[in-house]
Amino acid sequence: TVEFHVEDWFPIVRAATKSLHGDCTSAIGAYARIHEANLTLNAIVLSSDGQQFIATNGACPPAKALTLGDGLAQQLIQDGALTLLQQ
Repeated sequence: TVEFHVEDWFPIVRAATKSLHGDCTSAIGAYARIHEANLTLNAIVLSSDGQQFIATNGACPPAKALTLGDGLAQQLIQDGALTLLQQ
């Protein structure tokens, strides 16, 4: 059994948002859940009009969750997320 509490998820989502230099008005979404004893994180960045987006996802053991959040943010940056956020 994997024990992972809701309050443990916020730092993971925040790690992804912080790496993207996002704030509460940025078009950034992240959703974390436990699936088959791993944490799965889906992340998306949208243009301000919602017409364009870049998305990614990944999974890891819960103990490495912060690394996953930052790693997915770096992948989004490589795919052009910072440019998209500035539009």
